[in-house]
Amino acid sequence: MTRDRRLFVLATTLVLGSAIVSAVRAQPPEGGRRGFGRSSRASIVFLLGREQVQKELKLNEEQVAKVNEMNEAARAEFAVLRDIEDRAKRTAKTVELTRELDKKARGQLRDVLEREQIRRLFQIRMQVRSALDSLSNQFLARRLELTD
Repeated sequence: MTRDRRLFVLATTLVLGSAIVSAVRAQPPEGGRRGFGRSSRASIVFLLGREQVQKELKLNEEQVAKVNEMNEAARAEFAVLRDIEDRAKRTAKTVELTRELDKKARGQLRDVLEREQIRRLFQIRMQVRSALDSLSNQFLARRLELTD
């Protein structure tokens, strides 16, 4: 086998192996449910509950305490999802609750975070969402002057 052919076989093997690993990691854990943090439509409250995000935003102790209170209240609201067996209904309810929670959280965050922290939080949210979800955001679409 020539050197070029061996390199081609090696590269192909690495690409296929990488694709398989990615596919396996993308599968939901046993029980078929993912955590809220992995959802492409994850609420900003749940995103703020992540330690990495808190560090990135440089939240002080008081801000962390208030964010944690908001997070606990949100988890309590999402507890109703456990009782919904139908997957489509559960998904619809999740989207509805997330929208309501985000609307409420935006008002609360103005009292908790500084303007730059809020701005960075929404940047992080755009990064963790899927590209389609981010581009369908009305604010971003206006800023990018996207048309139908």
